[in-house]
Amino acid sequence: MHKKAQIGTTDLFIAISIFIIAVIVLVSLWNKYNVILSENAENEEMFSLGMQATDLMIKSPGIPYNWTVSNVEVIGLANSDHNLSFSKVANLTQMSYNASKKLLKIASYDYVFRISTPNGTILVNYGNMFSNANKVINVRRLVFYQNESILELILWK
Repeated sequence: MHKKAQIGTTDLFIAISIFIIAVIVLVSLWNKYNVILSENAENEEMFSLGMQATDLMIKSPGIPYNWTVSNVEVIGLANSDHNLSFSKVANLTQMSYNASKKLLKIASYDYVFRISTPNGTILVNYGNMFSNANKVINVRRLVFYQNESILELILWK
């Protein structure tokens, strides 16, 4: 009878050990996936803000229609859909960086605004370049600026 009690106690210790290991593995996996999900949520938020900001730039003339640095309420760069105004692009590049972030509703991120030709020649480059960014989202849109061009908004944190 003494041997059966020892075997039953040994089985109990083995079962408890397996249960503890399973709980530790489950908690570790839970934490790992929680971190991944929160990173994905932040990436999605950055991408969504980038798309909203570029939509505003390329589809809207802004408010007021012929806005300047001193009277802008909403930044829009378009004369018409996807056709950018030279003067409005120039106004954006002359604007205070922090003021432009607030008006584009991307104040919690830094950004670089760039217009380039399809072969890569940079026509306009404005904003703070990233050197030690944790997250970077690049939104590219086709526009007409001189000729067919690519507008890029690079958000970073």
